[in-house]
Amino acid sequence: MAAVHDVLTSQAKRDGKANRVSAKAVLEKMIPMLQAMAGDREIRANLEDVELPGKQGTSLALVTNELILNALKHGRGPIDVDFCIENGMAEL
Repeated sequence: MAAVHDVLTSQAKRDGKANRVSAKAVLEKMIPMLQAMAGDREIRANLEDVELPGKQGTSLALVTNELILNALKHGRGPIDVDFCIENGMAEL
């Protein structure tokens, strides 16, 4: 949530609007925070960008957070986070 808030605040300071966020900016802000909790497990990211409404940016942040935390809890080895846009659809 903090990542989305930071991106929205930065956007509002730049152009006076805070209704859309960059998916890539949100994920790039979140992943280092999660990496700090991951210990020696590496979180790798391959991220494309798309502008999202603020609510969708919040949903993206929540889902990504949950997926990474589950991977840390139940998995082993590095964690790969891929976010791409294909045929007008976003895929995480």
